[in-house]
Amino acid sequence: MRAMDGLLIPQPIEVMALVDTGATICAIDEMLVRKLDLVCSGIAMVAGVFSMPATPYVYDISVVMVGDDFDAEPKPLVKAAVAQLMGMGYSMILGQSILFDCDLHLFGNMAGLTP
Repeated sequence: MRAMDGLLIPQPIEVMALVDTGATICAIDEMLVRKLDLVCSGIAMVAGVFSMPATPYVYDISVVMVGDDFDAEPKPLVKAAVAQLMGMGYSMILGQSILFDCDLHLFGNMAGLTP
């Protein structure tokens, strides 16, 4: 989308993410939005913290999951709402908008997410 609009595609950034099967869409920390120089693609209506309605800005992002069990292929563009995640130990929340295409495998004390 950025390339079609004549904008530069930002270099990838590796971040820690939280898998949240209850989140309808993904979320990214507002610092990442600034670092990647993302362009807002709209506004979303989400339940937010403690189910309080919120209308965060939304950005189109591409996600590549890396690890032993991943093929490192980019996922199709998904919508991600901006959120304040600083200090949480992760910079992104993987919600249903990207998880619908993944299988979650649990192996005792170890868990793995397979795209």
